[in-house]
Formats: sequence, C-alpha cells, structure tokens
Amino acid sequence: AGLACTSADLRADSTFVLDAIQMNNAAMEHAPTEMLADRHFVLEAVLNRGGSLKWASDALRDDHELVLQIVRTRPCALQFASRRLQDPARNKHIAEPDTEAVVLTVTSNALSANNAKAEGRSSCSSSASPVSESAILPRGALLG
Repeated sequence: AGLACTSADLRADSTFVLDAIQMNNAAMEHAPTEMLADRHFVLEAVLNRGGSLKWASDALRDDHELVLQIVRTRPCALQFASRRLQDPARNKHIAEPDTEAVVLTVTSNALSANNAKAEGRSSCSSSASPVSESAILPRGALLG
C-alpha cells in the first residue's frame, strides 16, 4: 500500500515522501508528478535509494549532469537512466572534444549488493539477475 494509500496532504509533503522512499524505493512511484520532475527532490531520493531513479521524470532520467552525479555514489542507478545515457555508442558527444572519455561498466546488482551488504542496507535493485550497464563518462568523473 504505502504512499498510494496516504492522503494527498501527506503525499504533498516532500519530507514525508522522502522518508517513505528511504524505507522502500517503490514508494517513489506514488510521489506527486511535481516531485518526480524536481531535480533536488530526485537527487536526494536517489542518493538514498538508487532504484528510485526508475520513477523520476523522463527529462531527469536523461539529464547527463544529474545522472553522472548520482552514478558517482549509486552506480546501480545507471540501469534506470535514459537509454541514451546508457548507450556508449550513442553518447560519445557527452565527453568534451579535448577530454578523453572512458567507459563505465558496472555490474549493477553485484556491485550494489556488495555495497549494500557492507553498509547494512538493501541493494539498489530488486532484480535477481545481474545486469551489466555501460555509459560514456568523462575521465575521472567517478573520482572524488
């Protein structure tokens, strides 16, 4: 049930919705459309629960800078980014012409499960089979 059964007033409260998402990223599916299109809200939700990116607006799932920021700490969220950002053959333009690009390849479920286990939290994805994702990111993008 979760957010789907809560009052409109509670669903309009971003703090309440973020708390619900932290308990279960699927709660984001029932967040108001305005929140799903709000860059700051989505960033906070996805940094807490990587799988929440699945329900963000199409525009935010295709926002290179936002997805890059998220993937730095939640690599498993890449599987929920737009196909354009997942496809290294189609997004070579992302890197600056004078910047050497590298391909980030993440086996999301294995990595997120290992990170989750180490941090005492659940993994990014509930999928049982490993999914490998790739995306072109500027060299050093994942370095702190």
